[in-house]
Amino acid sequence: MKNNSIDSVKLLFSITVVIMHGFLLDVRHPSYLTGLLTNGFFITAVPFYFIVSGYLFYKTIIKCHVKKWYVHIIRTYLIWSTVYAYTLLNIIQLTDASPSRKFYLILRAELTGVVHLWFIPSLITASLLCYFLRGIIEQKTKVVIVIIALIWLLGVALNWRLLLIHSLNCFWYKNGFLYGAPMFFLGFIFSRHETTILSRVVDFKKWITFSALLIIAESLITTSVINSLEGALVNSMDMMMTTPLLSSFVFIGCMKKPGLRILNGMERLLSTFIYYSHILFLGLILWFFSAVNLPWSNLTRDMVITGFALVLIFIIGLVFKNKVRQII
Repeated sequence: MKNNSIDSVKLLFSITVVIMHGFLLDVRHPSYLTGLLTNGFFITAVPFYFIVSGYLFYKTIIKCHVKKWYVHIIRTYLIWSTVYAYTLLNIIQLTDASPSRKFYLILRAELTGVVHLWFIPSLITASLLCYFLRGIIEQKTKVVIVIIALIWLLGVALNWRLLLIHSLNCFWYKNGFLYGAPMFFLGFIFSRHETTILSRVVDFKKWITFSALLIIAESLITTSVINSLEGALVNSMDMMMTTPLLSSFVFIGCMKKPGLRILNGMERLLSTFIYYSHILFLGLILWFFSAVNLPWSNLTRDMVITGFALVLIFIIGLVFKNKVRQII
């Protein structure tokens, strides 16, 4: 049975991803209110995506559709990595890199995923680990939960380390092992124990509220530290200790209340299309606005561009839904 709540929350989270990439991540020395989003609630989106993927992957194994699942994922990656091949021009145009260095950077970009497409190679890595370790996950669930918590914390520590030394090599933690696998495994476990979870009478609103308060506290501390850094290259964290907790309870809430619908069954298609395509549309609209040269501040311009991009993606997704389905 289709869970409309999961698809609806994915759609809402996909909008937050566009807002982050559209203008929030460009805000230097963000206020604490902005930090609540960039270092808090909005970065809950990708962990939620991995949990959903792990949840569905368990059902894929049960239905014996694993090969079909991988064919679809790899095909999708090939399509969108081709679309975003233009981003590799930045590497090709490097003047201080040798041909061999450029080749290495291009190969690394394709293997780890250009821009936001890092999600798909990480998803493939996490799913392979999950598939080959599924017996252990099912038999030693509690031990696995402890291990994936430690792996996530290792990723958080590495994220902080690279932030403090002003390194942009985020591929060291934004990958299928440190980022993807812990959340993917959680989703797999939730699906494996779905009957037990649904039978438990627990007030998840309180747990969601509690985890939200934790993420608020962590985001305030994180924003304060980042603003205190001299010459910080980024203004937000990718991994935080509290995001898995909030993502998990939001997901379990969706399992408990599966009937939330926002766009009459179009949520899954639009959320996926928004995630894959938004960088392309943001870039195209930015190019247009730059050519027009309107007398706006960069922040105002980027906010307008983000709004235009979202509207355009929604229109394309709704009007050409059959075509969109073929590329997601």
